Amino acid sequence: MLCREDEKISVWIDGELSREEADEVAIHVEGCSSCRELAASFQSLREGLRLDVEPDPGFVVRFRERRDEPLWKWRRVGLRLLPFAVGALVAALIVVWAAAQREPDLTVLEREAIGNDTVFALATPEPVLLIALEPFPGEVP
Repeated sequence: MLCREDEKISVWIDGELSREEADEVAIHVEGCSSCRELAASFQSLREGLRLDVEPDPGFVVRFRERRDEPLWKWRRVGLRLLPFAVGALVAALIVVWAAAQREPDLTVLEREAIGNDTVFALATPEPVLLIALEPFPGEVP
């Protein structure tokens, strides 16, 4: 059965009503069986949800000491970013190493041209490469 005081019972159990309203709800709960059952269920729910856990006193002391350290903030940020920095450094080293291992094609062609006294001995020379290795006007080949 619904009652007009149903909405106030939870607030009354939590102690959030004014003194006058709390007295009115208490008198009503004593006389209304459905509100009394509802109040009992709210009270059992509240007691079931109550969790009285205190942190370890040593933890609180250690936390306050670390919190008051001036470099605590930077140390925490640095430790979180360290794996990313190491990964970026390794990736950069791999890229530099791979670039150093590969010889550009133009360098290989220049070595062949200088060593053989011929411009290129390709079946179908590419025009851009021929132009790049032509002597300047006025120079003796």
